[in-house]
Amino acid sequence: MSKIDLDKTWDKYLQEAGSEDTDLFKEFPDIVTFLEADWGIKQHLHPVEKFVLKEFYNIPLNDYDRDINLRDYPDEKIVYSFTEAEFEVFLHERKQLSKSPDFNPEMAYQELVVLAGRRSMKTFLTSCIDSYEVAKLIHKENPQGYYGLPENEEIKFVNVATRGRQSKILYRAIVNMINRPFFNKYRYKEKATNENAIKLYTAYDLKCLKEGKRVLPSITVTSDACTASGSRGEGNLIVALDEIAHFKSNEGNQSDSEVYNAISPSISTFNEDGKLILITSPLGEFGVAFEHFMGAFKELGEPGGTISFRLPTWWCNPKITMSYLTKAEKRKPDSFLSEYGAELIGGKGSAIEKIEKLTTAMSTALTYRTRGLPEIRYYLALDAGYANDTFAAAIVHLDGTMSVLDALFGWKAGEGDFMDLNILNPKEIAPKILEIYKSFRIVSAICDQWESYGLLAELSMLGITNITRISFNRQLNSEVNRKFLSELYSGNIIMPNDISFKSELLSLRKELLAGHELRIEAPPGKHDDRYSATSRAIFHAFEKENPITGRAFVANTAKVSRGYGATVSKNRTNTQLYRSFKK
Repeated sequence: MSKIDLDKTWDKYLQEAGSEDTDLFKEFPDIVTFLEADWGIKQHLHPVEKFVLKEFYNIPLNDYDRDINLRDYPDEKIVYSFTEAEFEVFLHERKQLSKSPDFNPEMAYQELVVLAGRRSMKTFLTSCIDSYEVAKLIHKENPQGYYGLPENEEIKFVNVATRGRQSKILYRAIVNMINRPFFNKYRYKEKATNENAIKLYTAYDLKCLKEGKRVLPSITVTSDACTASGSRGEGNLIVALDEIAHFKSNEGNQSDSEVYNAISPSISTFNEDGKLILITSPLGEFGVAFEHFMGAFKELGEPGGTISFRLPTWWCNPKITMSYLTKAEKRKPDSFLSEYGAELIGGKGSAIEKIEKLTTAMSTALTYRTRGLPEIRYYLALDAGYANDTFAAAIVHLDGTMSVLDALFGWKAGEGDFMDLNILNPKEIAPKILEIYKSFRIVSAICDQWESYGLLAELSMLGITNITRISFNRQLNSEVNRKFLSELYSGNIIMPNDISFKSELLSLRKELLAGHELRIEAPPGKHDDRYSATSRAIFHAFEKENPITGRAFVANTAKVSRGYGATVSKNRTNTQLYRSFKK
């Protein structure tokens, strides 16, 4: 439709709604309806874009069509299919959405925080929200009267970007929306003083013009580079801080906190209708964006409060190809997971501070083995998880001073081969371990003694007898953690470029305990099972191949008959075990 009459299309909308009673439609339609309708913006929304807008504006979610289909980098194939209601549960459980599925807010949220990868939907979402809120103002006819403002007082939409170039990109996205036929009647045709500003009339402004009054358009949408001093003032209905994590995080009028503190009070004029939009790719566990992302979880979905999301590019943008993302990872391997995966890495307390060392260790030339070489001595470590955690298994071997991660397995109830289970049990896991022993020459294996009861009995019946139960206390875990970091930073670890495992490693947090003991564990909502298995396997391999130089694990395995493994006696040290295998 090249030309459109607003009143006609509004009437048409009412007719299509099946009622001539316009009192039923005094409230402007929801944002998704407005954006997608022919009479509105006529803009297609990707499923995740629609989901975020629905959550922010408290619109009921679809619970019948699984139209949210997600890929997982670097595979092109669809690995998840959700209804919107299922996606909400999925994200909240992974701490990627602050709103609990059990909470039903009474109103829309006032603050939206989206940590999303590059080339996802950040600028587009801002333009959608701006255009919808402008349309709602127009529908009020006299918004100044509605909000108790002086006649013809300017109502502003302020969009702040990191720099001039980014502000122009955001401006063009907003112009693309405002130039739709819906707004034709209200757009101010003359060029604004600010080249990055759009001005529109309200219906009341147009009425005043017809009466011969000299009035200016009272709705202004701007997009400018960030400065705290230039952002102050009253009368901002919408404030959007685009890529706020990348505002200068130091003192001065361009820091994220300075800009936020200067501009956020300006929405109070409009009570619960005022909105703050913080959309950015993350930079780490610091700054305003991170603080508000985490703060939303503490609010527990308080009405009128903050809702936060964390979404990778490959979920938000179904059109972006994995080949493009692979090239992006090769160009910037150290920052790829942050810039495109929306991972929170490199912050205070990060276990792996030297990200470039991890990037070097993860070789693109190496892939996980499905079968070992007969002449290689492989070592296995198990990290048992039966309910909410992953049951992880790591296989390594030593090549001179290098520790090589040959295979890494993870099994979880409700996923893969165990889709129909709510909890794993030793009988289900034992055949998986047996397959490992059939494929690799496992000369020695370890598992935590407190997690192994039941499992070792099942494995023993299958002929697997060389798994040693170890008491992984705080001191021993500290030694394992220090060994892993030492070998990683020395360039002595090599493993496949597994993006999922890399994400887990970069999410780990460290804490120095009394006695200089080092604890490494996953933050809330994350997992460290594969790290635990890998670090213990490396430590075990080193101890077995170098029994004189390192402390030995104390075994706690009852004597069993020889099968897939060697005979192991209770309380034999690693040195003794090493000698029994060295034949």
